[in-house]
Amino acid sequence: MAEKRPIRIREVTRASGGTYDYVQSRQVPPGELWCLQGIAYENETGARGTFRRYIEGHGYNHYLAEDTSPGAAELIFTDKILYLLPGERLVVRQATCTQGDVIALYAHGYKTRGKFIDG
Repeated sequence: MAEKRPIRIREVTRASGGTYDYVQSRQVPPGELWCLQGIAYENETGARGTFRRYIEGHGYNHYLAEDTSPGAAELIFTDKILYLLPGERLVVRQATCTQGDVIALYAHGYKTRGKFIDG
């Protein structure tokens, strides 16, 4: 059995105020599998738009969830387990941010090393 090592993700970005703004995790390195057991995100400063959560890394966006009309600093949380394979990353996109809004992504779980099927 492969060793499980804890992982915590904290990514924060300032919105440019365009149609969409993004906050994203690092890409999973070759030979690793990430099991995310809790994911949370928020716009710390603004209340507008729609959040979409998805996996990026295979030439298309694999959408997981959409949350409409979040309040300012309203933490959106899920404890649904999500596996990320090598080359993938977790992304949260928010529509219609104001320039300077602070968008944050948090996740926790574990990572392990081994040979994984990619694709």
